[in-house]
Amino acid sequence: MNIGVFDGLLRFRTNLLLKIQRNFHRFQTSNFKLQNELKQPLAIYYRISDAGYAKTKPPYINNENCLRNAVKCFPIENCRWVIIADNCSNETMQMIKKYVPEHSIHAVSVGHGAGTFRLAYQMALKLDDSTPVYFLENDYLHKPGSYEVLLDGLLQPYSYVTLYDHPDKYDNKHFAVKNGGEKTRVLVGKYSHWKVAHSTTMTFASTVKTLKRDWAIFDRWTRTKHPYDCQIFVELASKKHNLISSLPAFSTHGETAFLAPLVEWDNIALEN
Repeated sequence: MNIGVFDGLLRFRTNLLLKIQRNFHRFQTSNFKLQNELKQPLAIYYRISDAGYAKTKPPYINNENCLRNAVKCFPIENCRWVIIADNCSNETMQMIKKYVPEHSIHAVSVGHGAGTFRLAYQMALKLDDSTPVYFLENDYLHKPGSYEVLLDGLLQPYSYVTLYDHPDKYDNKHFAVKNGGEKTRVLVGKYSHWKVAHSTTMTFASTVKTLKRDWAIFDRWTRTKHPYDCQIFVELASKKHNLISSLPAFSTHGETAFLAPLVEWDNIALEN
């Protein structure tokens, strides 16, 4: 090889390594600042069951794929994980233990989503007021970077955060949508744009202080077996306790008809 060409390749490689190191250091510093501003580690309440509502899902949405993806995106060493395993088989329990320490797993027999959500909510209320909390269902996928984006969202001046850009926000059949979109406000954070959204599913984040303030609303809409998620967030918004959603989506619900738009979620699942 020509010496000049070799020297050029060597300089390129050296500069590339230096750039990677600088970017990694910048990422670590920014990540540390986010955690420091929130004061407490992120608490994740992950609800999993072998049963559930009848839904049409892509083949890559299953208990193990979604849990493995969640643990990868929200590392055990950075977060306070709690698994609420509702009526799970021995096989499912063994699968969970592959990804989460056994002391973090709470086996329960509730039998419905509203009940396990209420259980998770009450557990969260025992934490320090400043603790960020992520309620997470077992049929979601997340993109890389979701941890940092979620923390970023929690630092915005809004009460609730979701990484899921629900496609019903662009469906004119929905009561809050007109001309292909909902009336909103868009802001920019450190890692993502955010929009004010009128509602989301029962997978969302907030702080313990906010959850204590709003318990009466969540209590009102989760007394049956099925939680009324839309009604919850509409009532919260009526009190100016608003929800923001990341743009683009960093997570998706695993139902075929409601996958978050503009993301190849099958590829995300394969990255696990």
